[in-house]
Amino acid sequence: MTSKFSPSQPRWRSALVVLVGVWPALRVSRTASLTLSLHEGGRGTSDGAQRQRIRSGLVVAQVALALLLLAGAGLTLKSFHNAQNARLGFNAGTF
Repeated sequence: MTSKFSPSQPRWRSALVVLVGVWPALRVSRTASLTLSLHEGGRGTSDGAQRQRIRSGLVVAQVALALLLLAGAGLTLKSFHNAQNARLGFNAGTF
């Protein structure tokens, strides 16, 4: 019987996680000033009305999707609990 476990697979995943985590830091380190890079996000808050509506719509959509996923997770857990406690119709201890 062959095993699907590969000892090198966790190292590969770990390297990918580290690379994805370090990538934003490397991008910021290439800029002239870290302080300037951090403050750039706060500038330009006087966007137009259309842009504000789009941003607000995206926030509403994100919150709605989060609530939908939360409800789905709750229903999945409830179904799992019900399946664990379902009567099987026979005594499993006698087999």
